[in-house]
Amino acid sequence: MTGLETLNLGSCSGGWRTTEYDKCLLDGIRAMKNLKSLCLCFDSTDVIVQVVGENCSNIHSLDLTSSRSVTDRCIPYLMKCKNLQELQLHRTSVTVVGLSQLLMDLPKLQDIGRCDEFGRVIDYLCDNYHSGPLGLKRIQTRDLSTESLKLFVEMFPKVEYISLFHDMQISDLTVLSSLDNLKELKLLSCAFYGDYLKQLLEVRGNNITSLHLEHVEEMDFRVLIDISQYCPKLKSLCVNAEYGSRRAIKTMPNYRAVPSLQNLSLKSVDSLVIYIASLIISGGDGL
Repeated sequence: MTGLETLNLGSCSGGWRTTEYDKCLLDGIRAMKNLKSLCLCFDSTDVIVQVVGENCSNIHSLDLTSSRSVTDRCIPYLMKCKNLQELQLHRTSVTVVGLSQLLMDLPKLQDIGRCDEFGRVIDYLCDNYHSGPLGLKRIQTRDLSTESLKLFVEMFPKVEYISLFHDMQISDLTVLSSLDNLKELKLLSCAFYGDYLKQLLEVRGNNITSLHLEHVEEMDFRVLIDISQYCPKLKSLCVNAEYGSRRAIKTMPNYRAVPSLQNLSLKSVDSLVIYIASLIISGGDGL
């Protein structure tokens, strides 16, 4: 399979690695000069990454998730993969220092998947490097302070997708409004008004095509109306939250239909919330 471009082995050995297994895998990768995408979770090692770096110059995507035997010793070989755009290192043994080096030295890197230590990566980059901006476009992380968010938008202005588990240190999500290319936003555990999510959507919502709100506080039917007004290009909306008690309304507030909306996932038993959602979808008198 010397012409193979995509190889997805998943977790491969299922935890039963042998010397013969490793030899066959290494010999196979050495022959795959055209390989562009490799997924090998749990079983990857520094030696495997070394073989990829030395033999697969066209590699674009590398998923090493949960491979504890992948450490900073493989960083020099990952740096040889100059075409690498996606690199999944969650639950490996690569340190903050190693990941920072990769972000600096891989010019085409756009996606590093989930990185719970990204706040420390930002701090390390700020303290030890003075070049930028960097080309990252997708990030999934948690526990960023407002100050870390400010540094983040300065270092990574091209970001298009953010998945952020909200931390009590964050109080102002409008910091993200500086990201001109932001299109997809996933927030877990925040307050729609208290953390200024409404203001963020008011400024940047015109670009948003995907919005996922999980365990968001201060939710009521008015939130859906705000989203419909601020996010006219929205294609996907997922809201999984408890809605506050309904306040009596005498007249229907102004809403805006979102004709581009293709996917709607709404956790609610509130008839008014469901009715307004139907208006936003249909642009008429409900479903």
